[in-house]
Amino acid sequence: MNPDTWSGIAQTILDGFDRHYALFRTYSRSGKTHFEQADWKGAAEASLERIQGYEQRVRDTVATIQEQYGEVARQSDSWPRIKIAFTGKLLNHWQAECAETYYNSVACRVLHRDYYKSDYIFWRPAISTEYLEAAQPTYHSFYPGTR
Repeated sequence: MNPDTWSGIAQTILDGFDRHYALFRTYSRSGKTHFEQADWKGAAEASLERIQGYEQRVRDTVATIQEQYGEVARQSDSWPRIKIAFTGKLLNHWQAECAETYYNSVACRVLHRDYYKSDYIFWRPAISTEYLEAAQPTYHSFYPGTR
């Protein structure tokens, strides 16, 4: 297997995660709208799709990998290299830790295993999210006695 194949598998996983996250956000927004309009059935359906959609997107990604890369993807000795390629793709990603979890879900299903060496999957964050900066702050700190 060559680096282009490892990178291709890693990109397929990241594309699957990005699709999932976009749909998750869409269903979250629609759930809010349904709730505000007292459309309880619609809110429940949006919530169900938001939760169950993860498994469907993982299945879709696994199917794509198996279709495009076949037996090569099922070779466990490839996954440490796929993991490295995936880590490189996360350097400027806003949801790196969630993407790592998605990667783990896909890797576990492709390899058909319940237990993995830490070389195959993420067991701690590979990318630090401590210093991610955004145009809008995500939180404000308030201290007693200060304005």
